[in-house]
Amino acid sequence: MTFVFISNYFNHHQKPLADAMYALLGDGYRFIETEAMSAERVNMGWGMESLPDYVLRSYADSEQMQLCRKLLLDADVVMYGSAPYEMLVPRLQAGKLTF
Repeated sequence: MTFVFISNYFNHHQKPLADAMYALLGDGYRFIETEAMSAERVNMGWGMESLPDYVLRSYADSEQMQLCRKLLLDADVVMYGSAPYEMLVPRLQAGKLTF
């Protein structure tokens, strides 16, 4: 099973759920960030020195963006947080399970 959680950025609010999903699914779980965290949030202590291996940054480069688009279309389940709607349109048009 593949499960993708897509949201604006990874932070301490998502980490417990994400760690549990990764413990259950291993490489079948991915978290996709769609933007860099704002300096304001980083200064509030939301930033992390290092990100878990399951976190992908769709904005990092074209290779990461292509991988994220493929995962969004091919995953068994996608959970949508705060992310650009356009990224989900192909998945929704295909009628795939999306929360």
